[in-house]
Amino acid sequence: MSSEPVPEFALLFKAGFSDACIEAIAEAIRSAGLQVQQTQQIGAQEKEGPMMLLSASEERLQLEAKNQRLVVDLPSKPRDNFDFLAFRTGEREVHLMEIGQLTPDIKGREFRPWERSFLVCRVVLDQVFAKDCNAVEEPRGTESLVHSLMREKTLLAFFPLHNKETQTFTVQLLNFRDDKNSFLLSTDGLDALAQAYGTEAAMYFVFIRAFTMWLIPPGLVGLFIWLCRPPNVTVDDDVKHVFFSMAMMLWAAVFPSLVLRAERSCACRWGTLEGELHEEKNPEFRGELRLSPITGEQEPYYPTWKRQLSYCVSAVVTLVMLGIASGVMICLLNLQGYMTGEDSTDMFYIPLLAQWTEPGRILDPTGNGDPFLFGFVTFLPVVLYVLVVRQLNAWYRGIAVVLTTWENHEEETTLENAMIAKRFFFEAFDCYIALFYVAFVLRDPVKLREELMQIFMADTIRRVLTESVIPWVFIRRAESSESKHLAARKMDDNTSELPAELTAWRKEALRDDYVPFDDYLEMVIEFGYVTLFASMFPAGACVAIVANVIECYSDLFKLEMVSRRPKVDRRANSMTQTWFRVLQGMAWLSIATNVLLMGVSSGQLALLVPAAHHPEASDAGQPGCAMWFLVALEHAACLLALLITLAVPTSPLWVQNALLSRRHRRKLQRRRVAMQLSGRAPAPCVVAVGSSGGS
Repeated sequence: MSSEPVPEFALLFKAGFSDACIEAIAEAIRSAGLQVQQTQQIGAQEKEGPMMLLSASEERLQLEAKNQRLVVDLPSKPRDNFDFLAFRTGEREVHLMEIGQLTPDIKGREFRPWERSFLVCRVVLDQVFAKDCNAVEEPRGTESLVHSLMREKTLLAFFPLHNKETQTFTVQLLNFRDDKNSFLLSTDGLDALAQAYGTEAAMYFVFIRAFTMWLIPPGLVGLFIWLCRPPNVTVDDDVKHVFFSMAMMLWAAVFPSLVLRAERSCACRWGTLEGELHEEKNPEFRGELRLSPITGEQEPYYPTWKRQLSYCVSAVVTLVMLGIASGVMICLLNLQGYMTGEDSTDMFYIPLLAQWTEPGRILDPTGNGDPFLFGFVTFLPVVLYVLVVRQLNAWYRGIAVVLTTWENHEEETTLENAMIAKRFFFEAFDCYIALFYVAFVLRDPVKLREELMQIFMADTIRRVLTESVIPWVFIRRAESSESKHLAARKMDDNTSELPAELTAWRKEALRDDYVPFDDYLEMVIEFGYVTLFASMFPAGACVAIVANVIECYSDLFKLEMVSRRPKVDRRANSMTQTWFRVLQGMAWLSIATNVLLMGVSSGQLALLVPAAHHPEASDAGQPGCAMWFLVALEHAACLLALLITLAVPTSPLWVQNALLSRRHRRKLQRRRVAMQLSGRAPAPCVVAVGSSGGS
């Protein structure tokens, strides 16, 4: 262990912030037991000023670890009068106990990377208050110094720093070394990632792992159906798709419970299963000061009716943006040849755009109008579709931030939930609107399958390029520009106080914060591609498996090389519950969409059950089932999915046993204390460790 603590967090101030205020802030942080290192402004960014680096001694970390109730894995079972969680994983027996219970005869361990970052963060946010520092113009009650500075726009960023341990871990995974931790989606790989970056970042990869592993069975079946389909059979009249689609409905309904099961298994191993989230205040929350009826101190208050009014405004703005997105999608569908103007269903036919898809023209879907690129120019509308969707989502992302900020949420959790609701609703509409139009207005299964395949694959490539590769290139260019600016300053100032080269901390200041929101959103959208249109694209599950493996390594690369280090909340025991509810909603929606696809948009159900064929559709020579049959099938599928969902426990048996065993120990301890207080001799306490089990 090095004698000099490694900086764990950085504060980036705005340019022109006075030295006296910075020194006052440093003194307030030092009074909490942290070590502070100040750096000069060396960047070319006009708005960015000096940085402050924070670290802590081992003794200070030990003290805060007791306050935060961190746990330690003991090599042997402690005495029964200790409060611990015991379970068996593989051949190893695990005993997790809070560090605060350690006695001199029980050896602890060194802090992991995420623990050091977490503890320094909690000291700053929980024990350094704005009212104790004269650098804050308007302190509010017990508001933290960091939140006050961010509210007053004098602090631009407060972020954790990467270190050699996280870099070594990332390089090991990206180089595919022959090691037990070399595969990211393995149990050991996830454990190592949680130790380096914390459980909140690791839970996203747990979600990808569960998604990918549970996709393997339907992926193999879907690939088999796709490969074994006879040449004269189309997706419109292949009855095997009916059975696959019914299985995918049930799979989608039970999948959220499987994800929760995997996350609770990991949370138990990491010692965060029973933890509680830190409810952070929103630094931008504003309101009239009043006496709190709970604490008796001054606090800002914002009336509920004002927030509800802002919800109405947000809804109107979102509907306007949805209308714009719909218009753009109609234009792109015309460029793809889906609007021909030949019948009444082409209500959105635009001759100016659709003319380019006529036979022999440049965008002819058959490729006959492309004399130069061997027909590949027909993929141009699909590429345009993906790029336009991304741009529309980027525009709405900025609008959603403004709307959510205006709603003035007091807690970070409610702020995040409001953002999820807006962006998911808009971006899901943006991604699925064209597919729903082809499926339920044009009712063309062949075109729907082609559109789905092209969008799915193009979107996978787009994610890797726009999230990892292109940002990495821009960051390298920014670092090069900063290095040149630093060299020019050293030459002009002729001073030795400036560093010889751009420091790692300054490089991290050039990056953006890591936000798992976009990663979750993309996975949920992909979940919709696989489940909402399962009857039209059985091989989609197989494609999603490959896309997920690529995505997880792309996200790991982004985590270390493109974004700042994630802020750690060690009590994260699952993904945000709003995402869990979104998954559940999409799973139940997939039952309705697949029943309609099989019974209305295609002839799959009519061929399988001829008696259910609608008479009018039969006379017209078109596919279509009677409505009574579709409603009955949908209700039966919902009932079966509900029964299966209720039958699947959301926690593995070994996790349940570990929690029950701990609860029983606590009960016996309370009984022992009560007997001691009453003067009776306590009964012996013998507790068996919970049974073993897998994840």
